[in-house]
Amino acid sequence: MLEAQHLSIALGGRRIVEPLDLTLGPGELTGLIGANGSGKSTLLRALAGLLPAEQGGVFLDGKPLGKLAPRALARTLAFLPQAPECHWPLTADRVVALGRLPFRGGSSELDAEHVTRALEAVDALHLRERAVNELSGGERARIFLARALAGDPKLLLVDEPGAGLDPFHQLQLMETLQAFARRGMGILVVMHDLGLAARFCSGLLALHQGRLVASGEPEAVLSDALLAKAHGITAFRGRCQDAPVLVPWSRVGGRS
Repeated sequence: MLEAQHLSIALGGRRIVEPLDLTLGPGELTGLIGANGSGKSTLLRALAGLLPAEQGGVFLDGKPLGKLAPRALARTLAFLPQAPECHWPLTADRVVALGRLPFRGGSSELDAEHVTRALEAVDALHLRERAVNELSGGERARIFLARALAGDPKLLLVDEPGAGLDPFHQLQLMETLQAFARRGMGILVVMHDLGLAARFCSGLLALHQGRLVASGEPEAVLSDALLAKAHGITAFRGRCQDAPVLVPWSRVGGRS
């Protein structure tokens, strides 16, 4: 279980995230939503142990994140930043195999099995021998997600993995994350597509100007008041095949 307790984050002497508490447990697919500049990526990096806390702390299974050995942490928690890059002409399968580095000394056959399974999960097995720096942005995004999945982490933090993906692969991405969550993985994903968040996430956290202003089930979090306050929009709502449908519809007065 990953917990933030009274966590605040400051950058360059300016507080970006106000003190908040949150918990990410096994089997949860939680969306982290909010307008641009609300602090989502900063919060995610702090939860991954990549930014220091101004106040409070982050705990994994009750232990401070900073007290854990890097290799042990990497075996449990995976972090996929926004728009990762590869500056060398590595093939896709070699990039995905980097997700197995925390398990060095294990079976090479097991590593190969995990790489293949991760590529299959993101519909990228046919790309395994292609150089990553020659792929499209959407194809690269799928390869880097496969790298994060290859380590079979208990917890996965992902920053806007759907950016650059076409609609087919956006749906495939959310179905994949949902499937891994149902198998017991705890996943926190930053996302801007509120329709996908409403349909696939089991819970949502909403940030507004660095403050955690709502948390809970998607239907409760995505209220008319929250959409107007934090996103400056109204939305069309409905249901299809017993799943919620939410489409941003019109802009309202400036966000408060």
